[in-house]
Amino acid sequence: MKKTKILTLIGIIYCLTGWLNIASSQNLKANSQSPNEFSRMNKVTNPLPENFNIRLDQKKLSKIASKYREPVNLIYTLDTVIIYSINENPERNIYSYSVSGRQLTHLIQTLISEQWVNFTCETCTYDAYGNVLTSLWKVWKNGEWINSNRETYGYNSNRNKTSFLRELWNNEKWENSERETYTCDSYGNRIAYFSELWSNGAWVNNAHEIYTYDLSGNMLTGFREIWENGYWVNERKYTYTYEVYGDLLSATSETWTNGCWVNTYRETYTYNTGHILHSYIGEVWSAGSWMFSERYIYLYDTYGHLVTGTGELWVNGIWINHEKEDFTYDANGAVQSLLMQTWASGTWENFSLTAYSYDRYGNAISGSFYSWDGQTWSFTQDGLIAMYYNNGTVIEYYTGYRYNASFSNHEIGINELRNDNISRFSCSPNPANTSTIITLDLNAEMNAEIKLFNMIGKDVKTISQGYLNVGRHDFFLSTNDIIPGFYFVCLFSGKTLKSIPIVVEN
Repeated sequence: MKKTKILTLIGIIYCLTGWLNIASSQNLKANSQSPNEFSRMNKVTNPLPENFNIRLDQKKLSKIASKYREPVNLIYTLDTVIIYSINENPERNIYSYSVSGRQLTHLIQTLISEQWVNFTCETCTYDAYGNVLTSLWKVWKNGEWINSNRETYGYNSNRNKTSFLRELWNNEKWENSERETYTCDSYGNRIAYFSELWSNGAWVNNAHEIYTYDLSGNMLTGFREIWENGYWVNERKYTYTYEVYGDLLSATSETWTNGCWVNTYRETYTYNTGHILHSYIGEVWSAGSWMFSERYIYLYDTYGHLVTGTGELWVNGIWINHEKEDFTYDANGAVQSLLMQTWASGTWENFSLTAYSYDRYGNAISGSFYSWDGQTWSFTQDGLIAMYYNNGTVIEYYTGYRYNASFSNHEIGINELRNDNISRFSCSPNPANTSTIITLDLNAEMNAEIKLFNMIGKDVKTISQGYLNVGRHDFFLSTNDIIPGFYFVCLFSGKTLKSIPIVVEN
């Protein structure tokens, strides 16, 4: 059973007085008819625009909706998670952490004959900035731990990842398996990706990708070529357009066919007044023109919680219902239940129901995935179950029909949110009419990121990202393309979290 983790910026809960981009959904049915064109590039490169091919995907939807969370001064970490599966033995995950909260070890055990038996374990190391340097996995065999695979990461002076190496343990020694090299621009955007595979004692080219961005850091194009028979061969090309406020308007995929680029798939998007995704339409290229394929519509409550997501398919010239998910929330804004239904014989039929329980601190201590057998809800198959903790700032996903979890907390006193190395963090003028200057005075060097967020926690613009020297730094922020309203300028650097409320009056 494989677990996936998404770590959102915990510090945003302080900088945005509790507003975060979290919600949930999931698609446990087979993919609908349109192709998931971008899945391969998304696996090995920078995250693509988060709206693309979102459908009812729980992990993608968790990034677009809003949820209010009260600020806390405790960080919670997972101690133990037990996962129950229809097809596999129960699994226990045990974690340990450094003083700063970095995961050091992850032990996985399986329940065999009423005894917990070691299965695999991971050990991680980090640099001074919290970037993972190594990940070592071992397997339990014949009463001892045996090396399995090792991953090593490299970074540049701006702390952008530049290299990745995977090695496999074979015949009592480490052997190369694959490696990747990344190139970033001065803003931290990844502009190139190069991968190689180890074959017959030498590195062999595998894939190469190139990306371009606009001045706001939005990806404009992605180009991929693969190595075949000693030559680079074009494979796919991607193009994105945005509206003036940075919302993704369209995403188009092309494939290299018979010596030229041919359209394959396209999505166009609409948004509500809060710039949260309202709908998208997917189209496929057929007989020289775009043809409708699928349409998804998302509805939210007054707090920005995703309430309903509905998918439709284009059949014989009309839109036909396909799948739907409905959410309920508790008084604190945490997801209580997720009901998925499919359209059959002219009506909505139940498919799955996911229910959650929380402790008094908003950590999900249990999650259950139920299947509908036509009459009752029961545990008959495994599904993807989300786990929310740290007031929703961390989301993890497990596959099974139920999990039970326990947590530990680490107090973050207000002093930890301050940094004596920052003597000034301000912006003027405020309110801003057409522009403002953000001033930062540093008493020590630091790697920092400065971003602009709106009141619902949406990342509106990256102002600065990278390594900063001692002294004064002035950053120009144009507000001509920003909707008038209330925003926060937030600075992130390790545990340092600072924010400036700013009013835009265009």
